[in-house]
Amino acid sequence: MNQYALKVVIDPSPFQELNSTADGLEGAVSLESSLSRVSPDSEDLGSQENQPNLVSDLSCAPSPPGEADYSAHVLALAERVERNRANQSTADLTIRLSELLLLPSTDLFPQSRALIDDTLSELLPALDVPTKRQIAHRVAGLGEAPGRVLHKLLMDDISVARPILQKRKDIPDHVMLDVARQTGKEHRQAIASMRHLSGVVAHALVETDDPDIIQTVLKNKRVSLEPETVDIVLTRSKYTSDYRSLLVERQDFTPSQAFSLFWWADSETRLRILSRFALSRETIQRALHDLVSSIKVGPQPGGAGDQIDSALALVYGEGEVPDRKAEPLLPFLQEGNIDGFLIGLAQASDISEKTLARIRSDAGGEPLAILCKAGGMRGPEFRALLSLLNQDELGENTGDAEEEENEQFERMHNIFDRLSNDAADLVLRYWEKQTSNIPASGAAQQLFRKRIQINRRYASRPRA
Repeated sequence: MNQYALKVVIDPSPFQELNSTADGLEGAVSLESSLSRVSPDSEDLGSQENQPNLVSDLSCAPSPPGEADYSAHVLALAERVERNRANQSTADLTIRLSELLLLPSTDLFPQSRALIDDTLSELLPALDVPTKRQIAHRVAGLGEAPGRVLHKLLMDDISVARPILQKRKDIPDHVMLDVARQTGKEHRQAIASMRHLSGVVAHALVETDDPDIIQTVLKNKRVSLEPETVDIVLTRSKYTSDYRSLLVERQDFTPSQAFSLFWWADSETRLRILSRFALSRETIQRALHDLVSSIKVGPQPGGAGDQIDSALALVYGEGEVPDRKAEPLLPFLQEGNIDGFLIGLAQASDISEKTLARIRSDAGGEPLAILCKAGGMRGPEFRALLSLLNQDELGENTGDAEEEENEQFERMHNIFDRLSNDAADLVLRYWEKQTSNIPASGAAQQLFRKRIQINRRYASRPRA
């Protein structure tokens, strides 16, 4: 018999309640963990009949059925109690250290704060989530947050990171980029909703290509997006329609980007784009008139003159073109020659075949209404053009197709009536600038050949 024995007195009745927790262990179990030096004939090592619940020697003495299981279970629970006590001590120490950070900066040297930061960051992994949340709320309200602790809390569970993301305004971009790239969707959603989100971090969120995250960024009106970030979303809006209306409502969405989006937007979004961005240039022209008239630059190719001309083209258009550009082309309409009329109108408006082909092939019809308005057509003339288009495109079709076509013509009428000639010409200038670098399509090349033929016919007409 061993001289040292672990004496455990067990009351087996409450064990089923202890299966799930060790909190009540001390009330249900009397555990004597001290090792006592005993002799073989000691009363403490009495017979099994006198002390049926005593395990006198766990390593050697035989046990009644089930008693060894009780003993092992009690030891396991005892270990859990000790671990809980250690964890509580760690939590108390961490909270006390975090309280030191609340002291005024004059009461704590920078070196002391750095030491507390290092110590806390080492203790954090041993804490449970509720304690980390308590620390996070303290850090969120600090005037100067400890860097390592801040980073670890932000990388932790979202319930720990959220108070800091919602309250702190000074989280460095490099920390936010780490969190955005190395955590999950819940963290990114919380970052995208931040009041003080920077453009750099917003760009990283957009690069994740997660539609939900991108929509949250677009809805955050407090963040100013970089032009490159908006361009990424603009390109993806070709395939994700949910981005389109959100882009149009943003203050950092430019007219150039808006008139690019126009081509793949639905009719409602197109109308919103024109209402917001297709404005008269008269105010800008008046404001710049004195300055522009005094500018004298040389005609050197590629010099300042070319740059100024290109910059002012959007403001002033392409030269002094009469408002009634369409009037000499009306005989083409009278002949039912739609292509001839539109090619002549595009030429008079300084629009290339590529831009005209894009206008002509658009299914919605709004770009055609804009071209006609910029060309100075009157309402009856535009209705005559729509009547010809109706005959040309519908033919013998009736029923649903005719009803859909009527709705389309109504939208075109609405656009034509709402826009001024000057605003319509501004839209054309943007489209022409955007399509200048696009390779000519087969439709554009075909229009170019027709344009040459029409020019010859138009030149042979007698002048009034």
